[in-house]
Amino acid sequence: MKTGDIIFMVVVIAVALLITILKAILKGNLPNWLGFVLMIAASLVAIVGGAATQSYKTIPIGVAGALGSALAWISGATSSGEADSDTLGGVAKNIPLWAWLIIAGLVAAAILVTIFIR
Repeated sequence: MKTGDIIFMVVVIAVALLITILKAILKGNLPNWLGFVLMIAASLVAIVGGAATQSYKTIPIGVAGALGSALAWISGATSSGEADSDTLGGVAKNIPLWAWLIIAGLVAAAILVTIFIR
């Protein structure tokens, strides 16, 4: 098992525990900003983890994720912290069309850069 795999598993478990603990403490009423913070944190983990393990293909997706999450937050979208079978971190909703199009462009550019990184 590679170092990056171990880091990823530790982060996944830590976020799941954080969400579970916060839901218990706050009786399920998680603050709306928590989803954005978790999405940005996950993106930063992808950037730092990719750099630390010299697996540079995760960095463009991490950058797109961090910028896209910040843009969604600034544009007035809503979010929620989530930890279930298909989501770990946050879910953004009600993103204005102009912001959604920019975020889609960032993700598409990141995918293209990732494909061409050797």
